[in-house]
Amino acid sequence: FLGQYFTVGIAYNNMAWAYKEPVEIEETTVSRDALSGVEVYLGGGLVIQQWDGIQIYGELLPGYIVWIGGSNRGFNRESFDQFYNVKLNIGIAFNIR
Repeated sequence: FLGQYFTVGIAYNNMAWAYKEPVEIEETTVSRDALSGVEVYLGGGLVIQQWDGIQIYGELLPGYIVWIGGSNRGFNRESFDQFYNVKLNIGIAFNIR
């Protein structure tokens, strides 16, 4: 049977990147960096198909990401804007009995 649901959550995010050309900053060569953040989201989902212990579902989750602290290489957090995002998840869930 089709069924809808609503969800609210918090997720941990990590954004990592590498520079094509290493950057020299204060006598240190930086070739990669990373930043951690927290995402708050709410949204809804729809169970598309369900069999005995198996579900196919889709979710639409608008969220907002807030970066925490500075980057791993010490860059100021203010260089990285907070932002809104929208996720579309399509998946299969199953129960092990």
